[in-house]
Amino acid sequence: MRRHRRVSDRPGPVRIYMAYSSKDSRISKRIAESLRRRRFEVWYDKREIRVGDSIVQKISHGLKQGDFLVAVLSRNSVKSKWVQRELSAALHIRLAVLPVRIDDCKVPILLRDTEYADFRKGFRQGFDELRDAIAVLLKTPKVPVTAIRRRSRPARPRIDRRPDIRKLVDSFTTITEDNMKVRISRLTVEDKKRVILEIMDKLSVADYRDLPDLSYLFEALDAAVQENRPSGRLFEIFIKEFASRSIPSCKDALLRRVSKYVELSEIRQMILDQGLVDWFVSEFEASPTFARGALNSEIIAKLQPILTRAQIERVVEATIANNQIYDSWGAQNHLRRLLAICGKWLTRRHRKELQNLSLISKSP
Repeated sequence: MRRHRRVSDRPGPVRIYMAYSSKDSRISKRIAESLRRRRFEVWYDKREIRVGDSIVQKISHGLKQGDFLVAVLSRNSVKSKWVQRELSAALHIRLAVLPVRIDDCKVPILLRDTEYADFRKGFRQGFDELRDAIAVLLKTPKVPVTAIRRRSRPARPRIDRRPDIRKLVDSFTTITEDNMKVRISRLTVEDKKRVILEIMDKLSVADYRDLPDLSYLFEALDAAVQENRPSGRLFEIFIKEFASRSIPSCKDALLRRVSKYVELSEIRQMILDQGLVDWFVSEFEASPTFARGALNSEIIAKLQPILTRAQIERVVEATIANNQIYDSWGAQNHLRRLLAICGKWLTRRHRKELQNLSLISKSP
């Protein structure tokens, strides 16, 4: 179970940050107004974030002023880079996230273990579920939400001794690769996680034309997932960011990193423990290009020890149906190796189809 930070004890109303797509502003505004009527302080309007600001830092600053994040989930918001960054930042600082589902969208992988308020049943019922969830998280389920207030306690000044991660990552363009690796190796695990988040934020807005100048970010990413050796808990931060963001320009380059790590048993175990295997299979099924089909085939072949029979069947069906997979020269050797190991699970139809594609040998 994900541990959340405690609600702060500063005086004033409970503060709620809202993450939503502008395309869903009508229902999002209605939710915000309903929360305000119950005397919550709601940060709904993001206009104070200006062009040129660090998105991660601004969002993190706003989130740190709040006690909860209400994430309005819809077909629009799950595709929104802005909402993805808000969710990632909230989970990184362990802010309690309260998902609100307004249509039949696919729930983001980062929130699949979290109960959501279902507004598809109607606004009143959905809002009641949201209100009850807030009360539970405040550990006052029997107290009306309108009556919740925090205790007043003198605030203690805090001295933030953590490094400026954005400035650190920006400095990587002016130092040698060895120096960069040394600086990252001296960071704490928590700061390495922040480095990963900052790198992924930069890559998510990169253009194809920028890629030749961004090689240092991929090297920094490799260094940041290390704790003497590749670390499952650091790779988990990277892969969940990768799975939850839209990164069209850099996706193939990042998949090459993923392929390098998934053959390690510790990384495979983390993927299994976190329930991420289905995501990898879904990515394989949806391979949109020959290059992506090859990369996804390489990854799936390396994940073979943790694939279930049902997942193998999905891989086989996708292989037969998606020409971006079966016609990809880069995919064929990986698929032949996988199918040779898992041949006992192939049906007669599968065997015939795969033989026609020359991915398994014909029976004598």
